Amino acid sequence: MSSHFQLFSSVISVSFVDGTEKLFDYVVNQEFYTQNKVTGNVLSSSKQSNDLQLLDKFLDIKYKFLEQFYDFKNNVLKYQTTDFKITTSWATKTEKGNQGTPHKHSNNYYSGVYYFGDTDENTAPIEFTGLFHTPTDFCFEATEYNVYNSHTWSITPEKNMLIFFPAYLIHRIGYHNSDNPRYSVAFNVMPKRPYGSRDNKIL
Repeated sequence: MSSHFQLFSSVISVSFVDGTEKLFDYVVNQEFYTQNKVTGNVLSSSKQSNDLQLLDKFLDIKYKFLEQFYDFKNNVLKYQTTDFKITTSWATKTEKGNQGTPHKHSNNYYSGVYYFGDTDENTAPIEFTGLFHTPTDFCFEATEYNVYNSHTWSITPEKNMLIFFPAYLIHRIGYHNSDNPRYSVAFNVMPKRPYGSRDNKIL
């Protein structure tokens, strides 16, 4: 009988948080600026709010998100002795026919994204790839794709879905083909000082 180990995993957490109606009302009335970029023959167009401290205006919701991260980091990652904080936060809006460009969130530990508003089967997923895009140079056809053999991983948003993922993961908003705009609030998470131990300690 054989054993299998998912070594050095990039762990993504998915949960649900309700009671964010006032945040949604605020986001839909934000001014968004558009970033256009052509990659190959594909036009990527994503909209981001100018406000990069958005959650500071809704501290009760900010702490709800942080509470979910604490549950994740304490019970899954087992970092029970390290405290964390949410730093930057902003809103995104994706309209029909648009998609995002691959990117990562440098200078951060984990990132989060929260979805609200109406979603359907045509709502753009969030698409992840690894540090080097593909873990191998070989391209095989699999009868079933899973965490052991996939080069990419997609999660389709649902209303009130909250996702945490390592900030180093390359990700993007997939192609949005829904008539309903896709709204989200994204944010970054960093450890509070002090953390680490002995000669690796950050004071």
